[in-house]
Amino acid sequence: MKAGKKNFNFFVFFLFLIFSFGLNAQERADALKAASAMDAAFKGSAVSAPKRTAQDAVKTHFASQGDAPEPKLKKNGKPEWVNDPGKTFDKKYYVFANGYGKERRDAEENAFTALAGFFGQSVKSDSLTIDQYNESSSASKTQNSRSISSRNAVEISVNIENLIGAEIADVWQNPKTKEFQALAVMNKKKCAFLYAAAIDAKQGEIEALLSEEKDGLDLFLSFQKAAFLADEAASYAMLLYLLEGPNLSAEFSGGGGHRAKAISEASKHPISVEVKGDVEDRIKNAFTHSLSTAGFKTGGASPRYILEARLTLTPHEAPAQRNKFTRYAVEANLKDSRKEIYLLNYRIEGREGHVTQPLADERALKKAQDEIQEAFASHIAKLGK
Repeated sequence: MKAGKKNFNFFVFFLFLIFSFGLNAQERADALKAASAMDAAFKGSAVSAPKRTAQDAVKTHFASQGDAPEPKLKKNGKPEWVNDPGKTFDKKYYVFANGYGKERRDAEENAFTALAGFFGQSVKSDSLTIDQYNESSSASKTQNSRSISSRNAVEISVNIENLIGAEIADVWQNPKTKEFQALAVMNKKKCAFLYAAAIDAKQGEIEALLSEEKDGLDLFLSFQKAAFLADEAASYAMLLYLLEGPNLSAEFSGGGGHRAKAISEASKHPISVEVKGDVEDRIKNAFTHSLSTAGFKTGGASPRYILEARLTLTPHEAPAQRNKFTRYAVEANLKDSRKEIYLLNYRIEGREGHVTQPLADERALKKAQDEIQEAFASHIAKLGK
């Protein structure tokens, strides 16, 4: 490549000498500028190649496969697919599932649910599929990718919304039982392109999101959102693979890398915790624990970010009860003191009882403390979703 570049540089200079002969000083300068631009363009094209998109991969993968044959559906009588859908819809080109119901709508919804279950069953019953899907990932990412893919696969088994391109091909009503039977189908090749387009759209969102100049927790939130988008792209990539499309696990392996960057960014920005109405700093310590779990540091001199919280404990009368009750409520807002804006809102509330009011207060305080320690870190982790 170096030799090629050297030869090209000489060629450009040679052209410059030939065509600049007889030109005035300004014209020579313009010619030299154009030659330099040609050289820069050549170097750029030699260094970087266009990134392969999911749609490019699908197009290459299915290049030798023709379109699915048009299924022949009977207009009258019992359709052939009722007993054997494979006779009407070739398994090479289609994924399908039957659904039943007393109403047509129920049958169609059950067919879609059964079709969604196809993907979950494929993963649950054939762990090799998932292992093969993730095998092309690097050794450092394989374990993380496997856990993300497996989790998403289970979610897919009950999430009909992920069935991009699925449609009801036909519905038949049994004349004797009056029960409806619906057939949901997905054209593998057609849906592969739809999933590929969805993957590329998610990737485009990620690139646009991370191209914006941000700092502080704004950058943390961008990495968080990018991680969720990458997870969605990875789940679509797995569906694409289960539709016998290309294996894109290496390119779209989930949001682990973006989450690592989010945690790294979080550690750079200490958060001060201030709680009004606290009892022996117990709520403050609960928030501090959760922030630490989420990767944040707390305290510091004049921090930019402040978690402003308030604890309220209120006696609650319950005439029909012997016990005394206390309502608790904790409200928290994460403030960016530099921009004077709030980045996060959090609230919990509930009621606890005991034989005396002080014991009810203690139980309510303990409940609030435990809830914050257990749930606030998860609340932060979902920011950007």
